[in-house]
Amino acid sequence: MAEFKITLSKADMLRIATVAKEYGVIVEYVDGDTTIRIEPHHGAEPVKPSDRANQVDAILSRGRRGNPVPPITPDLNWREADVMLQLSRYPIGQKVHWRTLANFGPATQKKLEDRGYIDVSYEAEKPDVLNEVWLTKSGMKAWNSLRSYYDKYPSL
Repeated sequence: MAEFKITLSKADMLRIATVAKEYGVIVEYVDGDTTIRIEPHHGAEPVKPSDRANQVDAILSRGRRGNPVPPITPDLNWREADVMLQLSRYPIGQKVHWRTLANFGPATQKKLEDRGYIDVSYEAEKPDVLNEVWLTKSGMKAWNSLRSYYDKYPSL
């Protein structure tokens, strides 16, 4: 029998076995031409394809268990967060011309307005053309709570 060395530690194998047992899935680890298959137990019923998606979601969220819930749900996307950062540098209610904001477009405007974080004004001569944007009290409160959340939990 040939002898071989793998880079997988005992602790890694135990973690993989825990996931396999908890979710009833078969996990394969491939190291070069060596494949290690860890099954929850022999004779287990195969997982239905419809259940696989739920199991993948459960496995991916496994690392998030125990983490505190963020103050803003659903999370801000990167454009919303960038606009909120820019507007938070001004006092509440101070109007800023919309073209001075980077990453601010109609989709971001709609999302932030629907959340109640910004208000907008339109040009008097052209009521369809956006003119100014400003942060509301609820927007500043949400932004400050999000900043304090990430200050408290920097690894999230």
